[in-house]
Amino acid sequence: MFKPKLCFSSLGCPEMDHPQIVQLAVDEGIWGVELRGKSENAHISPQTPAARRKQIAQLYADNGVAIAGITSYVQMADIEKEAQNQEQIMRYAELCAQMGASYLRIYLGQMQNQPSEDQVAPLLAQACRSADSFPVKILLEMHDALKTGAQARSLIRAAGDPENLGVIFDTVLPFRQQEDPFSAWQAVADSVGALHIRAAGSDARGENHQVLPEDSRYPFDALLKTLLQAQFDGPWVILWERIFDPTLCPMPKAIGAYRRAIERCMQGLG
Repeated sequence: MFKPKLCFSSLGCPEMDHPQIVQLAVDEGIWGVELRGKSENAHISPQTPAARRKQIAQLYADNGVAIAGITSYVQMADIEKEAQNQEQIMRYAELCAQMGASYLRIYLGQMQNQPSEDQVAPLLAQACRSADSFPVKILLEMHDALKTGAQARSLIRAAGDPENLGVIFDTVLPFRQQEDPFSAWQAVADSVGALHIRAAGSDARGENHQVLPEDSRYPFDALLKTLLQAQFDGPWVILWERIFDPTLCPMPKAIGAYRRAIERCMQGLG
């Protein structure tokens, strides 16, 4: 039977250090961890000294926990920072390679100056060529200006469809963009390198806030079943953003809730 490579993002446990994160992953039977790579409050970053990188990578490897990916905050649509963005991608790609991470997350960004696809695509292509010497995939998160699956697929094609370029598919963002999530998945399925698994609902905080799967206002289970039927073999990352909302429950409880939802859907598929 197909078994997802269940991971969690370190955004869900900002108070933990690496030994605690690894212990949590081992205790919960987690395949891997996506590490936040922003310089502020990061678990890893290009500023991390080489000896410390090696120590961290060895800790995860010794305990059988993969470092699935590292999240950068590079925004490719900010064309005024083209040189800086290209340099940052190279530094992060090297970091990913040293840590054994299979992907680097980047953003398109807000596109304040409204650059066109024709302007952004060559920058992505250049970044992929520059990072090609590292065994790392550059994954665009469908966020901000990158709103739909069709838009993401078009941008990747315009960049020349490089083998080391893909997307992260998020189980909430299509709903927030009022895009049919099943159509969004079909548009990008061949380019997806990782999944961000999360649910959203309405509560005292307002609408579209993170909730556990049982409180989702969207057809979360139906989308999970689609992803399970596709037998997506990359990382399934539980994106529980406690770093931004400390009122969310601790990471172990979230892991349990999302695992139960996945198991329930697997049973429903027979």
